[in-house]
Amino acid sequence: GRVGYPADVIRLADGRFAIAQVFPASVEIFDDDWNHERSISLYSHNENEELRLEDLWEYRGGFLVAGEHIEKVRADGTFLHRRHNYVRVLSATGALQSTVYTRERVVDFSHCVYDEDQMHYVPDVAIGPAGEIYIPTKRIGYEITAFDPDGNSRAVLRRDYEPLARTKQEIDYLETSRRTMFERTFARYTL
Repeated sequence: GRVGYPADVIRLADGRFAIAQVFPASVEIFDDDWNHERSISLYSHNENEELRLEDLWEYRGGFLVAGEHIEKVRADGTFLHRRHNYVRVLSATGALQSTVYTRERVVDFSHCVYDEDQMHYVPDVAIGPAGEIYIPTKRIGYEITAFDPDGNSRAVLRRDYEPLARTKQEIDYLETSRRTMFERTFARYTL
Protein backbone atom coordinates (compact mmCIF):
# COMPACT_ATOMS: atom_id res chain seq x y z
CA GLY A 1 0.00 0.00 0.00
CA ARG A 2 0.83 3.65 0.36
CA VAL A 3 2.38 3.38 3.82
CA GLY A 4 5.31 1.08 4.41
CA TYR A 5 6.30 2.01 7.95
CA PRO A 6 3.40 3.60 9.87
CA ALA A 7 3.98 5.06 13.33
CA ASP A 8 0.67 6.74 14.16
CA VAL A 9 -2.83 7.19 12.75
CA ILE A 10 -5.39 9.83 13.65
CA ARG A 11 -8.92 10.60 12.54
CA LEU A 12 -9.20 14.23 11.49
CA ALA A 13 -12.11 16.45 12.51
CA ASP A 14 -13.53 16.28 8.97
CA GLY A 15 -13.62 12.45 9.04
CA ARG A 16 -10.50 11.84 6.97
CA PHE A 17 -7.48 9.93 8.29
CA ALA A 18 -3.83 10.93 8.60
CA ILE A 19 -1.02 8.44 9.02
CA ALA A 20 2.48 9.32 10.20
CA GLN A 21 5.03 7.29 8.27
CA VAL A 22 8.35 6.90 10.08
CA PHE A 23 10.69 6.65 7.12
CA PRO A 24 10.67 8.24 4.70
CA ALA A 25 9.02 10.80 6.94
CA SER A 26 5.62 11.79 5.61
CA VAL A 27 2.03 12.43 6.57
CA GLU A 28 -0.31 10.39 4.38
CA ILE A 29 -3.88 11.71 4.06
CA PHE A 30 -6.79 9.35 3.30
CA ASP A 31 -10.50 10.05 2.84
CA ASP A 32 -13.07 8.41 5.12
CA ASP A 33 -13.17 5.34 2.80
CA TRP A 34 -9.37 4.97 3.03
CA ASN A 35 -8.67 6.23 -0.50
CA HIS A 36 -5.31 7.98 -0.59
CA GLU A 37 -5.65 11.72 -1.19
CA ARG A 38 -2.14 13.12 -0.83
CA SER A 39 1.29 12.89 0.78
CA ILE A 40 3.04 15.55 2.80
CA SER A 41 6.73 14.72 2.48
CA LEU A 42 9.03 15.70 5.33
CA TYR A 43 12.19 13.81 4.42
CA SER A 44 15.66 15.10 3.64
CA HIS A 45 17.36 14.56 0.30
CA ASN A 46 20.80 14.57 1.92
CA GLU A 47 22.23 11.02 2.10
CA ASN A 48 23.90 11.81 5.45
CA GLU A 49 20.63 12.87 7.05
CA GLU A 50 17.51 11.01 7.99
CA LEU A 51 14.25 12.45 9.22
CA ARG A 52 11.90 10.16 11.12
CA LEU A 53 8.32 10.90 12.04
CA GLU A 54 7.00 9.17 15.15
CA ASP A 55 3.83 10.89 16.40
CA LEU A 56 1.09 12.99 14.85
CA TRP A 57 -1.74 15.20 16.14
CA GLU A 58 -4.26 17.42 14.39
CA TYR A 59 -3.44 20.92 15.60
CA ARG A 60 -4.83 24.35 14.75
CA GLY A 61 -5.81 23.52 11.17
CA GLY A 62 -2.57 21.66 10.54
CA PHE A 63 -0.46 19.13 12.41
CA LEU A 64 1.74 18.77 15.43
CA VAL A 65 4.47 16.23 14.71
CA ALA A 66 7.16 14.63 16.84
CA GLY A 67 10.14 12.80 15.49
CA GLU A 68 13.88 12.65 15.14
CA HIS A 69 16.35 14.27 12.75
CA ILE A 70 19.49 12.16 12.44
CA GLU A 71 22.81 13.37 11.05
CA LYS A 72 25.22 10.53 10.28
CA VAL A 73 28.78 11.57 11.02
CA ARG A 74 32.04 9.69 10.54
CA ALA A 75 35.01 11.17 12.33
CA ASP A 76 38.38 9.64 13.15
CA GLY A 77 37.13 6.13 12.34
CA THR A 78 34.11 6.54 14.61
CA PHE A 79 30.52 6.24 13.45
CA LEU A 80 28.27 8.74 15.21
CA HIS A 81 24.65 9.78 15.00
CA ARG A 82 23.85 13.34 15.99
CA ARG A 83 20.16 13.02 16.82
CA HIS A 84 17.75 15.90 17.28
CA ASN A 85 14.42 15.00 18.84
CA TYR A 86 11.80 17.52 17.76
CA VAL A 87 8.21 18.62 18.12
CA ARG A 88 7.04 20.89 15.28
CA VAL A 89 3.90 22.66 14.19
CA LEU A 90 3.08 22.22 10.48
CA SER A 91 0.45 23.84 8.34
CA ALA A 92 -2.14 21.67 6.55
CA THR A 93 0.21 21.65 3.53
CA GLY A 94 3.22 20.58 5.61
CA ALA A 95 4.98 23.95 5.80
CA LEU A 96 6.94 24.40 9.01
CA GLN A 97 5.24 26.98 11.23
CA SER A 98 7.37 26.56 14.34
CA THR A 99 9.71 24.22 16.17
CA VAL A 100 8.27 23.87 19.64
CA TYR A 101 10.99 21.66 21.11
CA THR A 102 14.32 20.17 20.13
CA ARG A 103 16.94 18.23 22.01
CA GLU A 104 20.28 17.08 20.62
CA ARG A 105 22.07 13.92 21.66
CA VAL A 106 25.08 12.19 20.18
CA VAL A 107 25.21 8.40 19.93
CA ASP A 108 28.68 6.90 19.46
CA PHE A 109 28.43 3.44 17.94
CA SER A 110 32.12 2.66 18.50
CA HIS A 111 31.28 1.78 22.11
CA CYS A 112 27.80 0.84 23.22
CA VAL A 113 27.32 2.37 26.63
CA TYR A 114 23.70 2.72 27.64
CA ASP A 115 23.04 6.15 29.10
CA GLU A 116 19.34 6.54 29.93
CA ASP A 117 19.49 10.31 29.69
CA GLN A 118 21.18 10.23 26.28
CA MET A 119 18.78 7.58 24.98
CA HIS A 120 15.86 9.98 25.41
CA TYR A 121 13.77 9.38 22.34
CA VAL A 122 10.89 11.34 20.87
CA PRO A 123 8.95 12.82 23.76
CA ASP A 124 5.34 12.11 24.58
CA VAL A 125 3.19 15.17 24.07
CA ALA A 126 -0.09 16.37 25.53
CA ILE A 127 -2.13 19.25 24.15
CA GLY A 128 -4.03 21.49 26.56
CA PRO A 129 -7.45 23.06 25.96
CA ALA A 130 -5.98 26.43 24.93
CA GLY A 131 -3.46 24.84 22.53
CA GLU A 132 -0.57 24.72 24.99
CA ILE A 133 1.83 21.84 24.35
CA TYR A 134 3.13 19.85 27.33
CA ILE A 135 6.40 17.97 26.85
CA PRO A 136 8.47 16.01 29.40
CA THR A 137 11.79 17.79 28.95
CA LYS A 138 13.93 15.64 31.25
CA ARG A 139 14.19 11.88 31.17
CA ILE A 140 16.00 11.61 34.48
CA GLY A 141 13.87 13.46 37.00
CA TYR A 142 10.41 14.90 36.77
CA GLU A 143 9.99 17.96 34.60
CA ILE A 144 7.25 18.89 32.15
CA THR A 145 7.42 22.12 30.18
CA ALA A 146 4.36 23.90 28.78
CA PHE A 147 4.99 25.63 25.43
CA ASP A 148 2.85 27.94 23.35
CA PRO A 149 2.37 27.12 19.63
CA ASP A 150 5.42 29.25 18.73
CA GLY A 151 7.73 27.23 20.98
CA ASN A 152 7.96 29.71 23.83
CA SER A 153 8.21 28.12 27.27
CA ARG A 154 5.28 29.27 29.41
CA ALA A 155 5.65 27.13 32.54
CA VAL A 156 7.79 24.34 33.96
CA LEU A 157 6.14 21.76 36.18
CA ARG A 158 8.47 19.97 38.61
CA ARG A 159 8.20 17.78 41.63
CA ASP A 160 10.64 16.01 43.87
CA TYR A 161 11.71 12.78 42.32
CA GLU A 162 13.83 9.98 43.70
CA PRO A 163 15.28 7.93 40.83
CA LEU A 164 14.87 4.19 40.99
CA ALA A 165 18.00 2.36 41.98
CA ARG A 166 18.93 -0.24 39.37
CA THR A 167 20.08 -3.64 40.52
CA LYS A 168 23.24 -5.12 39.02
CA GLN A 169 21.05 -7.67 37.24
CA GLU A 170 18.96 -4.89 35.64
CA ILE A 171 22.06 -2.95 34.59
CA ASP A 172 23.66 -6.07 33.10
CA TYR A 173 20.43 -6.90 31.23
CA LEU A 174 20.18 -3.36 29.80
CA GLU A 175 23.82 -3.34 28.74
CA THR A 176 23.60 -6.78 27.11
CA SER A 177 20.33 -6.07 25.28
CA ARG A 178 21.51 -2.66 24.01
CA ARG A 179 24.87 -4.05 22.90
CA THR A 180 23.13 -6.89 21.04
CA MET A 181 20.70 -4.47 19.39
CA PHE A 182 23.51 -2.11 18.34
CA GLU A 183 25.63 -4.95 16.98
CA ARG A 184 22.76 -6.44 14.97
CA THR A 185 21.52 -3.10 13.70
CA PHE A 186 24.81 -1.47 12.85
CA ALA A 187 26.88 -4.46 11.75
CA ARG A 188 26.08 -3.44 8.17
CA TYR A 189 27.94 -0.12 8.56
CA THR A 190 31.59 -0.23 7.62
CA LEU A 191 34.07 2.59 7.87
